[in-house]
Amino acid sequence: MKEYGLDFVCGAKIHELMDLLGVDDRLDGTVKFVQDLLCKDEEETDALAKRSATIDALQAYSSVWSDIWETLKSWSHDKLCTTKLQDLLDILGFPDALDGAVEMAQNAICKFFPDPESDVKRSSEV
Repeated sequence: MKEYGLDFVCGAKIHELMDLLGVDDRLDGTVKFVQDLLCKDEEETDALAKRSATIDALQAYSSVWSDIWETLKSWSHDKLCTTKLQDLLDILGFPDALDGAVEMAQNAICKFFPDPESDVKRSSEV
């Protein structure tokens, strides 16, 4: 995307950006959220900022993911895995545009990382 610059990023349709980034369709809201962050003051953006659009986009995208991941990891496994997606968004104060990213992170944590409390419960039952 480096060769496209901020003009392209701000004028592109979400599906075009997603194709270029190679991201899952569930992240359309996240890509739109980052596009809006980068492009809200497009008319006031100088030439140097336009040249660094790709770096800014990747940093913003990374920051959003990091915030979601770290926040969800801090929750108890049971609470995270039993809370509905919309409730998570509301409790965490995340915009609805991030629902796909939050859902993916929630699923990853709940499906791929075992509940440490369940190991304690199982060992006490033996």
